Amino acid sequence: MPRKAVAYYDWMYRKLIEIEHCDFSLKKGLYKQFTEESVPLAYFAQYYLKNRQDIYIKHCFFDSKRQGKTNSYDAEMVDKEGNLSFAIHYLEITYPIDGLNIGHDSSLSYEKIKRILEKIEEKKLIHYPPKTALIVYTGDKDAHEVEIFKAKMSQNLEHNIGNFEFIFFVDKLEENCFQFPSDKKLVL
Repeated sequence: MPRKAVAYYDWMYRKLIEIEHCDFSLKKGLYKQFTEESVPLAYFAQYYLKNRQDIYIKHCFFDSKRQGKTNSYDAEMVDKEGNLSFAIHYLEITYPIDGLNIGHDSSLSYEKIKRILEKIEEKKLIHYPPKTALIVYTGDKDAHEVEIFKAKMSQNLEHNIGNFEFIFFVDKLEENCFQFPSDKKLVL
């Protein structure tokens, strides 16, 4: 079911609260998959689509096509009627630092940067439909780390984003979000 982009974050947050009260075995499977896709998608919608009442997000998490693996993306950006009518049609989402053993140290490390770049390179090898954007959830960073992270990503991605229209980096704070190509305006 498509949801308005401007309301997606609130919907996701309510679902996370509901899931918190569920059986632990459910949290390991569906909860993990839901959070790895819905949380980054919610940040993307909140920060990049915040004033667009006409954009809906159709998350393919429970889509029957997704179960059969006939599509290679995680969500669609559609209009009220469900048509793909925007500059970006498809969204692929990745959370490359999930499972990375970082202990209690949440700071940006060489290992995290390497893992993120490796995951992006893997995604660039997959054939996605035209007008697909990649959303990369990077975890939480402080302002100093964001500048270092942007510089490292710029060295590797500014002119080499594969067949993606954009690569969006998102985390909890809007000021920590950025995109490549950095000089291309997101016009929907």
